Amino acid sequence: MTEDVKKSLSIIIPTYNRSHQIDKTLKSISDAELPHDLLMEVIVVDNNSQPDHGLRYRELVESYQKKIKLRYEFEKKQGRSHACNRGLNAASSDWVGFIDDDEALDRRWLIQAMHWIESAQADYVGGPCLPDWEKSPPDWLPAHAGKYRGILGWIELSHAVVSYDDFDGELCGGNFIARTDLLIQLGGFNTNLGRSAGNLLGGEDGDLHARLKAVHARGYYDPAFSILHSVPSERMTLRYHFRWAYWSGVANGIRIDNGDSRRENVPYAFGVPRYWFSKAFRGTFIFLAETCCGRLKKNSRAVVGLMDFFYLLGMLLGKNALKFK
Repeated sequence: MTEDVKKSLSIIIPTYNRSHQIDKTLKSISDAELPHDLLMEVIVVDNNSQPDHGLRYRELVESYQKKIKLRYEFEKKQGRSHACNRGLNAASSDWVGFIDDDEALDRRWLIQAMHWIESAQADYVGGPCLPDWEKSPPDWLPAHAGKYRGILGWIELSHAVVSYDDFDGELCGGNFIARTDLLIQLGGFNTNLGRSAGNLLGGEDGDLHARLKAVHARGYYDPAFSILHSVPSERMTLRYHFRWAYWSGVANGIRIDNGDSRRENVPYAFGVPRYWFSKAFRGTFIFLAETCCGRLKKNSRAVVGLMDFFYLLGMLLGKNALKFK
């Protein structure tokens, strides 16, 4: 009698100066239900952290070795995309999963991953990232109105399993699995995008998703495939929201310059969709009006308005913004 071939999954965790936070992430993996026929390894990729964090990462890897197959990789080139690609190239499994160092797996995350790997219906699968609030969120938070939730890593796209071909939801890089050979074939993450020390540049996840769609890869969003994402108090400040909007605009500007396949079929001015100028103008007016009336922190209207302005500014600067970070 032939033995069933076991399925394999490499979970990649890019990390930078978060050796204390990542302990919670590793514990959630260790505590998750592991299917008996799934071979799992976890790869912690230290993205050139400070030496004390690097030492702590290696200590954590050693301490969890008895519970899960875990190894440490070091990536000197700064940037989340470089770290993700290092993990991708080091992976020994047929499938890879990506989670962030400030997240915790749902106990059935591995069970759900195994379901999709075994089904052979998908080439990649994403799921929700639900907020784990450090403190009660303020009234002005745009997320309350369903705006700019990405700043908090809060992703909820559907209450049912849905193909990414059937709606415009974007893959979240902090919670997805994919066939290893497919990601390698696509060249991994775009190293011109992705956060690094000194900026909040993003866009690498959306860029990868656009390339997955361009080769007609089969992708699904599964609401049961969920993680908890930590939302610390420093992310619930006006300054952080405005900075994030600016850098998100920069990322989108770079993607437009690079000929992103999702380029909108609308009129353009100065290299960006023209409607963003009127959107940013209206947003700035709303911000000034709400602020003058003393309602800046009463609701999200004023904050969203100015975020739209900073987003446009980032798009206009695009890759030129990297010279001034």
